[in-house]
Amino acid sequence: MGNRDKDVENFIGGLVELTGSNTVDGDDNKYIRIVSKGEDNGEQELINTSDGVKPLAIYGSKAIDAAIVNPFVEGSSDVALDSWLYTSQNGQLGAIMQSLIIKILESAARTHGKNGKKHEQDTDKYCAPYIGGYASEITQKTVDEFRTICNNKGFVSIFYKSRDRIGKLNCLLFNKSSRTTYSSVRVGSWSIFQDIFLRLLGIEKLDDLDYKPDSPNVPVLEAFVGILIRCYEHLKEPVEKLFDRKILGLDALKEHMKNLDEYYQTAKWCVPSSSGTSLASATTPAISGSDSLPPVVQANFGTPQMTATMANTEGLPPAVAANMTAAAPVVQYQTPAVVPVATNDASLPPAVRSNLANMNGYRPM
Repeated sequence: MGNRDKDVENFIGGLVELTGSNTVDGDDNKYIRIVSKGEDNGEQELINTSDGVKPLAIYGSKAIDAAIVNPFVEGSSDVALDSWLYTSQNGQLGAIMQSLIIKILESAARTHGKNGKKHEQDTDKYCAPYIGGYASEITQKTVDEFRTICNNKGFVSIFYKSRDRIGKLNCLLFNKSSRTTYSSVRVGSWSIFQDIFLRLLGIEKLDDLDYKPDSPNVPVLEAFVGILIRCYEHLKEPVEKLFDRKILGLDALKEHMKNLDEYYQTAKWCVPSSSGTSLASATTPAISGSDSLPPVVQANFGTPQMTATMANTEGLPPAVAANMTAAAPVVQYQTPAVVPVATNDASLPPAVRSNLANMNGYRPM
């Protein structure tokens, strides 16, 4: 295997292991495993494909029973496999953001009032910069209100707007429809949640995270990872201070980002399948944009809103547009229901379910 193949492995593996919720085996099988509660290794990450339940592995795996994660050839395999990496990363980012906001709100509520200093904890000093001028307004009721919002698995979504060829981040805290969906949350609380969210990411508005990719071959992948890196560059310190956990390998990922088109040329022939890795013929079409992705993945990138009617289908092929306004079979960010998400929801990857189950203490890292 050439050096470029190893670089592709390291890039995909680094992305999978970024938050510490997953790890990749170091042997030839390169299985992806779930890590929780500080364990070095855990159970295999499984995915329900059209050929049945398969263990996940990354590009370069020699396992004959695995579904292979290779974002450089999305659109050539099972839709569940195509969307796993993005769905998982969005879920992990959302869980981390929710955990941090809860921790900050709890700190403010606990130290509220004239007797607040009696209840201070060591980590409160790290929460203070994110509270801003809202310290006197945050009470336990504010914390409880935010927890009701945390039941939504589509809390954040990095998506690609193909019409403008730009990556963006969406959060339900900033969706007007959320105020109707979560009508029990007081008007003033929304401003508090939004302010803490923006402070954590070091931005003044969501558009500050917009990412215009340079890659002609994998613009969706570049934009997604580019925004993810920007988020974690700001989140790595509060994650370490408040949860004693680390965001891993950001500098290495940034170096890899310079070479995505070269990686594409190396990895585009390795077509993932539900029964292992197969080599495509030289006639395999190049993936040049998000329109070539499967509809469910395109829907995830282009429709981060709370309801299907808010999907933006302008400029997309009719088949993709139709899928974006329909209920997606795997990615369910369009769901308007307010029913709390069960942590055993079969539509979520195991690592995301683990994150949601342990969200309050942010233990799954």
